[in-house]
Amino acid sequence: MIGRLATSGISPNDWNKNQLFSEQNQSMQKLIGIMLNTYEIKKSINELSSGEKPLDQSSIARLIIDWVNGQTISKIASRFYPNEDINNAIQKTTKALYKIVANTATWGLAALQKMPTSGVDWDNLSEIEKKKMANLPAYLHYGVNTDEGVLMRKNNIPRSIANRLGELYNQAVGGEIFSQSSDSVSNWIRNQGPETWDIVRPRESKLSGEEYKRVWEKLNGIN
Repeated sequence: MIGRLATSGISPNDWNKNQLFSEQNQSMQKLIGIMLNTYEIKKSINELSSGEKPLDQSSIARLIIDWVNGQTISKIASRFYPNEDINNAIQKTTKALYKIVANTATWGLAALQKMPTSGVDWDNLSEIEKKKMANLPAYLHYGVNTDEGVLMRKNNIPRSIANRLGELYNQAVGGEIFSQSSDSVSNWIRNQGPETWDIVRPRESKLSGEEYKRVWEKLNGIN
């Protein structure tokens, strides 16, 4: 991995999240190509690949980018398996997302970041910049594209509202999200009234703001 990174042409700018998760940029494809030479990652991908739609370097990169940028599982499924029954397509997509993206690729990206030839200039990053850089693999794990969204997902907020609720939390703490205790985050969420949950719910969602809150309460064991 160290050798392949050294000849990949990956630069510090490629690790900028807007570059890394852009469909127009090739950085993620390059990194996936390096990961595919790792036995554990290749084995996981081969187990999920079918003859009709093998998961290759390009398709895995697209899967990651769609997932991180907030596409719903059903939309991703329709894009990747357009000729499949939608239920079968969703089942295959869910397996790919949670086994390859949220697990295998998350581990792979975190490992690549730490390599001496990664292109990440760790020595010249501020402490906050280091935390933001280290958060990138969590984008894959949680399916969000902001640090605020990661924080909300860590607190069991549903993916579809994590970014937006995270924005409100960021405003409430004056942008100091990395210095907050886990209790302060969960207490803030718990104290939000119905109007906050209504604001963050997607317009097309069949769930009300109150129902989103109940989902969060169930996931956190709150009766």
